[in-house]
Amino acid sequence: MTINIADQAELQTSPGPSHEEVVQLAKLLRKKPAVPSSADESSPPLSNTRPATSAIATLSLEDVNKQLGEFQENEAISQLLSQGRDLKEHAQDIERQLREAELEHLENYFQQKHRLTELDEQVQDCDSILSHMETLLSGFQVKLGNINQEIRDLQDQSVSMSVRLKNRQQVEDQLERAIDGLAITPALITSICDHEVNQSYIEPLLELDHKIRVFRHQSSKNRTILALADTGPELERLRLVAAAKVRHFLLNKIKSIRTLATNIQILQRSIFLKYRALNHFVIERHSETASEIRDNYIFTARLYFADHFERYAKALQRLQATAAERGDMLGYDESSKAGGIFGGTRPALKDRRHIFGLGDRIHVLTRPEPQVIIPHVAEDRHEKFTFELLFRSFNLALIDNTTSEYEFLLQFFVSEAARARHSGADIAKAIFDHVFAPVCAAGTTFTQSFVESTYDALGILLCIRINQQLINELQRRRVPVLDGYMNATNMLLWPRFQTIISLHIDSIKKVSSGNRPRLSKIDVHPHFVSRRYAEFVASLLILNQVPETNILDQSVRRLRNELEAMLLRISEGFNDRVTTLIFLINNYDLILTILNENGFEGDSDEEVDYFARCKTTCVSEYVEEQLDTYFGYLKSFVIRAESYTDLGGGHGDGAVGAGGDTSEISVDQFDKVIAEFNANFRGSLANINAAVIRNFSNFKNGTHILHSVLGQLILYYNRFYHLFDRRFTKKTAAGSGAGRPNQWPVGIQNVMVEIKKYKSNF
Repeated sequence: MTINIADQAELQTSPGPSHEEVVQLAKLLRKKPAVPSSADESSPPLSNTRPATSAIATLSLEDVNKQLGEFQENEAISQLLSQGRDLKEHAQDIERQLREAELEHLENYFQQKHRLTELDEQVQDCDSILSHMETLLSGFQVKLGNINQEIRDLQDQSVSMSVRLKNRQQVEDQLERAIDGLAITPALITSICDHEVNQSYIEPLLELDHKIRVFRHQSSKNRTILALADTGPELERLRLVAAAKVRHFLLNKIKSIRTLATNIQILQRSIFLKYRALNHFVIERHSETASEIRDNYIFTARLYFADHFERYAKALQRLQATAAERGDMLGYDESSKAGGIFGGTRPALKDRRHIFGLGDRIHVLTRPEPQVIIPHVAEDRHEKFTFELLFRSFNLALIDNTTSEYEFLLQFFVSEAARARHSGADIAKAIFDHVFAPVCAAGTTFTQSFVESTYDALGILLCIRINQQLINELQRRRVPVLDGYMNATNMLLWPRFQTIISLHIDSIKKVSSGNRPRLSKIDVHPHFVSRRYAEFVASLLILNQVPETNILDQSVRRLRNELEAMLLRISEGFNDRVTTLIFLINNYDLILTILNENGFEGDSDEEVDYFARCKTTCVSEYVEEQLDTYFGYLKSFVIRAESYTDLGGGHGDGAVGAGGDTSEISVDQFDKVIAEFNANFRGSLANINAAVIRNFSNFKNGTHILHSVLGQLILYYNRFYHLFDRRFTKKTAAGSGAGRPNQWPVGIQNVMVEIKKYKSNF
């Protein structure tokens, strides 16, 4: 069965059916399908269908059922069906409402017709205005294009004019420089030829120098310039005139240096440096005149500095204090009256404090701003100075004058062209070497006169350190012209220092090389050579701290080895070992004390470490010797008993092994030791204390030695007490019939009480 549906195109395609679709569906439902009577009979037309105004679609039954299912899902249709309303009537109502709305809209349209007409007229007017504006804008765009092209043309013309202007300016500058460099004005000729040489003469001279430079530059290019042929001869005449006038002026100024009352530094700053442009001109433009001026200055300045420094050296030599002589060696015996180590007799020097010890002589190296010595002022005050002060004053004046002179030579005799060639320093050094050659010779002679006659090793070493400070100062000032002189000074000082050290060593050898009977009478107190050695070595070590030198280290070791050999040779003259040890301990202690007083302590210093080890060895041996003298019976018994019982008696801690057997030691042996110790230990302690007080005058040293002896005694007695306790006390408590001693030893605490009585004596 098929159904024709009209106006299907007007149906909406929303998810639910529209009202029109509902109406159509209602119409279809009202129609009854026709059943054909036969196969050749067609279905009669539906009487109730209205004429179709659009294409009629033929739907199958399945499509109808599908649409019915969709209509049932529509909420509005379901609601109408549930209310029992007729869908056809509802569709007619909706259609009627649509017609009414259409009529209402038509009526409203006719009412607004005149307004729509006015709006149409306004739109046409706007179109006319916009068309006119379009025409105007098109014309304006054309004009703008023309103006833009004109601007581009003007810009191109401006760039072209700028290039031409720049080229013309460059040509103008070059031409102006060429004209200025070649043109010789009457004013320039008058200034060069007629004016006197003074401060105002420098400006025209520099102008002439510029013109000569331009002339030579242009001539070197092989250009055919007519002006060169005209100006060349004139420039040459002006060059010769200027060189002659500068020569006369500078030579007269150099002659003024020869006056003794003249201060050359003042002349250099106030005159020569002010007119250095004159000398630079002749250096570059007239080498013969420059050489003559340079040679005259070298000759004059050489005489000036040589005369002043030679007179200054002689004046300083008159201020020199009495130096150490040949007899002022470490081994010289002041107590000898005649036939001494070095033979002959002489009075002792008034002040011997600074021969072996630095004292305040070290201040010459530590003063922040040292001043030179003024001889006539010092003579008026009747002052005398050790040589290192004179050495520093002379060489400090030398490096100050060297610095000033070197800077002057760099500025006055080195032109800008020479600086550009990096040859200025070589030129200045060559001139300086000629000027200061006699000064350096005078300085070498001044130092050599002291070195050859002195035996003051500390003075020599101070001069070496001063020389190093001056070398560092010259390096800081960047003045490299005195390196040879400073090195030559070192070569004078170091060999003499080593020679004096060798003389000291020889003097120490001769101390113990005389007859032994006289040496055997020397007491056990520190030898005078040990004191001198300690002061001397402490001074050497102080001066060797910064900078440290191997030569000085070797000298100190040589002295130490010879002193050690001397002490051992002297100690061989004593009758017993205890006296020998006392003598060695006192000497080692004195040396260590003096080294410590000068700031050398601990194991970091080789000398302190060496003598500390020597002293420790001797003290340990002395302690054992004292115990052998006063408590030998106790010491030997403990060692022998511990060896019998295998108790490890060498440990020194008093501990007794648990497995040792003391039964082999007889009661009589214990009784003898106990009886002697109980009866004599107080007297022995007093004797030890008296011996230490008598033999060791140094408070700290005596205290240390006494404590060492008493401490070692306590250790031995503690070991003895443990042996006694194991032999008798523990065996008696165990019921062993080992016998009992006749008396008991003094308790350890009682011995400690007695020992404490002597700890306050030092």
